[in-house]
Amino acid sequence: MVTTGQMLGCNIESKRREMIEASNRYGLCANVTIKISQELDELLNQYYRMMTQPKEMYVETSK
Repeated sequence: MVTTGQMLGCNIESKRREMIEASNRYGLCANVTIKISQELDELLNQYYRMMTQPKEMYVETSK
């Protein structure tokens, strides 16, 4: 069983790699890099909110 936290962690790592690739290709100030960075920020905020909620609020997904 994969938890929501595990799925979110995978999404964060994937988005982080995408941002690094974009920054290497287009530069740190490129619009595409900034957009990806903002998407990563949102994923990190979701993870933080989830981790600060009481454990009863965690939702698990199957498989």
